[in-house]
Amino acid sequence: MDERNHHKERRQSPRTRTQCNAELTATASLLDASPEDESARLVLLGQTQDISADGVALIIPSIRVHEEYCAKQRELKLSLHLPATAIEMDVTPVRSRPVDGDDPDGGSILGVRINGLGKTQENQLKNYLQFISQGAPLSRTE
Repeated sequence: MDERNHHKERRQSPRTRTQCNAELTATASLLDASPEDESARLVLLGQTQDISADGVALIIPSIRVHEEYCAKQRELKLSLHLPATAIEMDVTPVRSRPVDGDDPDGGSILGVRINGLGKTQENQLKNYLQFISQGAPLSRTE
């Protein structure tokens, strides 16, 4: 195996590839990792790349999230729009990389760790992960 492409798997829970709409609420420092304006709030729209019980990989188009921002361990709010419901959670960014290595400003893949999730939301997420891992379709409840 090529050592350059091999990395140690650190995840505690298996990831499931799925695309759900997501809203991430952060401060403007997400864009340049500077602490200058912590009061300016941004709501970034993106999509999940994969989800586990412990974390989410988000694709945030057109915005570069600096890796330094992840090192600061700031807690953010994330709303995931699952087919049947939306769930809100507290998350901490742990990793960021460009979607396209040839275009670093063409969007980011942001890995976040789930910190806070209510019992109801935790059960909804668990049920969703179970359904998609089995390939079962979910219907939206109106």
